Amino acid sequence: MNSLNIPESDLRILSDWVSQHMGLHFPPNRWNDLSLGIAGAAEQFGFPDVLNCIRWLITAPLRDEQIKVLAGQLTIGETYFFRELATFKALEETVLPNLLRARYEQDRSLRVWCAGCCTGEEPYSIAILLRQLLPDWPEWNITILGTDINPKFIEKAQAGIYGSWSFRVTPESFKERYFRPHGEGAFELLPELKKWVHFHYLNLVEDNYPSHYNLTLGMDVVFCRNVLMYFDGACQEKVVGKFHRALRDGGWFIPGLTEILEVYRTKFTPVNFPGAVLYQKSPPVKSKPAISHHWNEAVPATPLTPLTPGREPACPDAPADAANRHSWLKPLPLSDSPPPGPALANPAAPPAVRAGESANGEGTVESLVQRARSLAGGKNLAAAIHCLDRALAMDRLNIQAYYVQGMVFLELGELGRALKAFKHTLFLQPEHILAHVNLAQVAGRQNQFRLRDKHLDNATNLLKRLAPDAVVPEADGLSASHLLELITKPHAQELPGEPPKRSSR
Repeated sequence: MNSLNIPESDLRILSDWVSQHMGLHFPPNRWNDLSLGIAGAAEQFGFPDVLNCIRWLITAPLRDEQIKVLAGQLTIGETYFFRELATFKALEETVLPNLLRARYEQDRSLRVWCAGCCTGEEPYSIAILLRQLLPDWPEWNITILGTDINPKFIEKAQAGIYGSWSFRVTPESFKERYFRPHGEGAFELLPELKKWVHFHYLNLVEDNYPSHYNLTLGMDVVFCRNVLMYFDGACQEKVVGKFHRALRDGGWFIPGLTEILEVYRTKFTPVNFPGAVLYQKSPPVKSKPAISHHWNEAVPATPLTPLTPGREPACPDAPADAANRHSWLKPLPLSDSPPPGPALANPAAPPAVRAGESANGEGTVESLVQRARSLAGGKNLAAAIHCLDRALAMDRLNIQAYYVQGMVFLELGELGRALKAFKHTLFLQPEHILAHVNLAQVAGRQNQFRLRDKHLDNATNLLKRLAPDAVVPEADGLSASHLLELITKPHAQELPGEPPKRSSR
C-alpha cells in the first residue's frame, strides 16, 4: 500500500511508463516511493490532484521537460569523493597507467564518461586522480564527461561546491590541495580541475547515444555505478550494449561493486582486482595494424605488455619516491619486430566500377556512402575512407559523402582533413546543421575560436527555425530543441581541447 492511497492500477500504469521512458524500475515494494515522487511532480506541474497528474502524464505527448521534473523527484543522489576506494585503487595502479602509456605516443588524449554522475563527486575524483598521475598534465587533452537525468544534480555538479559530507573518506589535506573555501563549511574545486570535466543532461533510455553529437563516442573508460541496479533486465541489456559501443577496443566499463549482472559478462571480459571487478572490452589484437596517416601503407602496432592487476608498472628507471612514481610516462622502446598486418588498399587508385554495378545497387554512390557509415560504426575507418573515395570519384558533388568523410576524419583526429570535408559539405548545402556543429568542434580544437563561434551561431539560427520536436537530419534522432540545448548551454561552450570559453548568448 502507498501512503497517498493512489489506486494500485494507476501506480502499475505509472510504474510501466516510468520504466519505459526513464529506465527506473519501481516494483510494488517501491510504490510508496513512486507515489511520493509523483505527488511532488504533480505540484511542480500545477496539478492539485495526483490522479489527474498521472493520467495527464501518461497520455500527453512526451517532452524532455516532463522527464526532467520527474527525475528531480524520483532520483536520490548519494555519493562522495573516491567512493568505493578499491575501484579507484585499480584505476590508479593498473587501468589508467596502461591507458596513459598507450596514448603517450599517439595523441596524448584520454576520454572518460561517468553516466549517472549524480552531483559530480565521481568525475571530479577521476580528474584529481589523473592530475596526480600526470606530471606533464598540461600537455594532455583530458576530457571527462558527466551525464545525469536529474537537472538539479547537473547544476550542482557544474558549480563544483561541496560540504563536508562529500569528503568523508578523504584526508583533510585532500581538501587543502584541490579545493578552496567557499563560505561556511563549503569548498569549491580548483578551476584548473573543473575545466577537464563537462556535464550535460542525458536520459540513458533514449536512443541518441553513443554519438559524436553529445561526446559519448570513443571513450577509454565508462563509469556507470549504482545506476543500472534500478533498471529492469531489458533496459540493463540495452544500456550496457550502448556503453560497449561507446568504448574503444581495450576500454573499460566500471559498474558499482554491488552490481553483479550477467549482462556485463556477455559484453565484456571481467578482470579481478583486489576488492573490485572491472570489465574490459575485447583488448586490441597485438598484430593488428595501426592506421597510417597516408592510407596507403600499414604500420604495425606496438603491442603493450599488460600489467598484472594490483601491481605497479615495471619500469627500471622509475623514481622510488611515491610523489613521482608515475613519471615513467615517456616514449617506450619498440618491441622486437611485431608481425605486420595486411597492407591497406591504396585509396588513391580506387577500383573501377564494374559494369552493371549501378544498375543493381552494388557500387552506387548511395550504397558506397551507406557502406562507409556501417564500416565507420564498426571502427573499420580505413575501409570507410576507401568507400568514400570511390563514392566521390563517381560524384564530386555528393553532400553525404563529404559529410561522412568529415565524421570519419574527426574520429581519427585528422582535424585538417575533417575541416576541409565539412567545408565541402557546407559549400554544397549551406544549411546542413550538423556540418556547422562539427565544423565548430574542429575549429575549436584548432584554436580557431572565431570560426567556431560563427558556425555555432549558424547552427543555432538554423535550429531555431525548426519546430522544437522536429528530428534533426543526421543527428541520431535528436530533436531540434535537444540539440539546441546541447550546443548553447554553458557546459557545451567548451568543446574538447578548448581552454577559452565562448561568451554567453
